[in-house]
Amino acid sequence: MEQILSLDQQEIAMIIMMLLTALSFALALCAYLIAKKNRKTVTVPSGVPQDYAQIQSDIDLLITKQKRTEESLDSLTKKHMTSTVHRFNPFKDSGVGGNQSFSLAHVDRFGNGFVVTQLYSRDFARVQAKEVRAWETSGEALPEEKTVLEQAKENKH
Repeated sequence: MEQILSLDQQEIAMIIMMLLTALSFALALCAYLIAKKNRKTVTVPSGVPQDYAQIQSDIDLLITKQKRTEESLDSLTKKHMTSTVHRFNPFKDSGVGGNQSFSLAHVDRFGNGFVVTQLYSRDFARVQAKEVRAWETSGEALPEEKTVLEQAKENKH
């Protein structure tokens, strides 16, 4: 007696799907085993983060700390400015006037800032300003400007 199997289209599709699933699983297992065999072992020294997210977090933390340090340094530098005034008479040799002229130095502890000098007489008044870098003026310094810078240097914090 010959038995005839009769399968409809849904049953055939189901069998094909099961075979494809089994084949996919077998291929994935083979790929995993090949990758595992070919994988090289890398030894990471102790103390080195193995996680990219941890490294990024550490970088962000360092950047934040650097910004705070720069802000603190700027704040400290601005707070430690020294102002010194030296009054003088530019015409003392001629016997005219008094000490209405002055030089003002406003510098930080590194000698960076400016010097303002005002020369006063009955007929005119002149004001000039010079940049100061590392205790040196940008142009030729008058003797009074040198004096006020020396005073500021002695009074620096």
